[in-house]
Amino acid sequence: MPIKRSTPEPERNDLAVRSLAAGILTWFCVPVVFAIVAIHLGQKAQDAAERGEADNAHLAGVGIVLGWIHLAVMALLLLVRFIVYLVGMSGGYT
Repeated sequence: MPIKRSTPEPERNDLAVRSLAAGILTWFCVPVVFAIVAIHLGQKAQDAAERGEADNAHLAGVGIVLGWIHLAVMALLLLVRFIVYLVGMSGGYT
């Protein structure tokens, strides 16, 4: 005879899955926009998990990490591009 639980299991929310999907898609299309979406949805999903409304906070965490890594890489590439531009405007290394 199966044991009945007195408290219902928390339902998985789809915010964490959406955060993970946006974190993955940010590497392939609409880079910065999907990174921000992944971070925002991930934070909302983690808040829902803390309130006991969801049980997949780990997926939200992965989405957040992917979003932040992508933003950091884009900022680094922008900085490198700016430095290359400045070196080119100054006449190079001569």
